[in-house]
Amino acid sequence: MVYYTNGRKEERKICVLEHIVREYIFSAVPVSSKAVALRMRGRVSSATVRNVMAELEDEGFIEQPHTSAGRRPTYSGYRNYVDAVKNKISVEKREAVRLYADYERRVTTIKDVIDKTSYIISRELRNAGVVMWPSIEDFCLKRMEFVKVSGQTVL
Repeated sequence: MVYYTNGRKEERKICVLEHIVREYIFSAVPVSSKAVALRMRGRVSSATVRNVMAELEDEGFIEQPHTSAGRRPTYSGYRNYVDAVKNKISVEKREAVRLYADYERRVTTIKDVIDKTSYIISRELRNAGVVMWPSIEDFCLKRMEFVKVSGQTVL
């Protein structure tokens, strides 16, 4: 996605992609143009959203599992979303120093990193963190999935 232009069209594409990613993470169901238009509170019509979705699909940021389904983000869509959102997030310096210090203490193995990361995510989000340890022969991160559990999203 092009970020160097400040045109309304690019801003709209970014906004639609953000709504699709958020809704898909929350529901784990492909997102319709109507749902995005409702989330945008009437600023654009469903038809406009469908046109933007077609562009995002052509650019590889979203995909449609089958003809009558809504859209879901691709890896590139998630990556683009994270890049856009991380610029909006600000962490107070005191919090950043505390998080950095958490990793400085006793993190010497990959198991320590996974354990510590799960603990920090749980603490910071005030939610449960679940870690599934792979077998030694499959020791690599292949993907992350968001799973809906009792109205909460768990990573």
